[in-house]
Formats: sequence, structure tokens, C-alpha cells
Amino acid sequence: MINIIISYLLSGFFLSIQVIDREFFKTYFKDKPPGPQSFFNDYHFELVLRHISENTPIGRNKLASDLGLGTGSIRSIMKALKKFELIDSDQKGHSLTDLGKKVVENLEKKIPKISFEIDLPKEISIAEYNQVLFIKNVASKIKLGMDQTIAALKIDAKGALTIILRNDKFIIPNLYSDLSKEFPNFIEKIQNLFNLENNDVVVIGSGENKQQAIKGAWAAVYTLIE
Repeated sequence: MINIIISYLLSGFFLSIQVIDREFFKTYFKDKPPGPQSFFNDYHFELVLRHISENTPIGRNKLASDLGLGTGSIRSIMKALKKFELIDSDQKGHSLTDLGKKVVENLEKKIPKISFEIDLPKEISIAEYNQVLFIKNVASKIKLGMDQTIAALKIDAKGALTIILRNDKFIIPNLYSDLSKEFPNFIEKIQNLFNLENNDVVVIGSGENKQQAIKGAWAAVYTLIE
């Protein structure tokens, strides 16, 4: 089944990668039987590719540690990525092939940067570790931000905070109508990281450790992908 997933990811490079790779992952993992694969989720294929891109070359054990995944899960993911020539391996570690780089380049069109660690104002902080991602032009998909929070909680993160830029104002639905007034230094930091435009969304995953926060952020972001 992993072979099918990566086939779709590669097809997505030529067609519409933000639809085919991510949406197919979600469909597959929704219906998969219980077993060892339940220790990783749909977004982990993308997260592994992008983490290798940012930290090349990198060893498998370091990759597992950085992402909070078991060695068995990493082994399964890496085996699939290597079979489809998205990664190379040598004594120094794993790196992306030219095709792997092109796939990551297309993934970054929707989620331009990998997550960053960030300190939250205590008024909106729910855990010690926080990782922030942003995704372009999806504010219309946000209702109350509960779907994103629930997705993060399901993978044992402490939660997720969703911030929308709408009409030049940074909003947390049902909580803050203008974060720039409440927390100007925090919003300035967010803008310096991402240079957001109207209808963009920032998602912050929170956890008891960095790996948990990263997974929370990605699980939340994947609720906004078509």
C-alpha cells in the first residue's frame, strides 16, 4: 500500500501534487487496518522528505529522533521513498535525489516553509513547546479552529492554535479579533518569519516536547489541505 501512496505522490508532481499526494494519504490512513503502520500518519511522508531537505545528509536514527518516530516507522517510510528514487543513501546519511528535490519544491508551493519553534504569549500558550507552520490562502476553510485542535489532540499533542489573517487583521476565531493590538511583538515575529498575506493561516502545534509539537502542527495543517 505504501507503494501506491508514493506512486500518487509522484503522479502529483506532474498533475496537482497538493491534491493527489496529501488527499490520497488521508483517504488511505482513514481506512487502513490496525497494525504497525498506525505509528505514523499521512503527513509523515511529506514531513520526512522536507526534513531531509532541510538537514541533508541525515542519518535514519537522527531522523527518527528529530521527528519523534520509531525506527520501524522510519524504516518503512525510507524504504518506500528510496524505492521510488526520491532519496539517496551513503555513509554520511540520506539526501534527496533530483526528483525528490522537485517533489519537495512542489509541496512547498502550498506550505512554503517547514515548521519553526516559537515562544507564545502566556495568555495563549497551552504547552512548553510550540511549532508554527503557515499555509497559503485557506482562511475560508476555518470555522472555529476546532478541527485543527482535534487533529492535534488525536496524535497526542497538547493542541493547536489557528491564526487567520483577514482584512489585514490577525484573528483567533472566537477569541481575539485583532492580535496585533493584544500581542504586537508576537505578531511582528510571525510576520518576519512568513510575510503573510490576507487569507493565509498560521497553525501552531503545542506539545510536551518538540517532536510532539511538530506532529501537532502538521496534523492540524493537513485538515486544511484539499
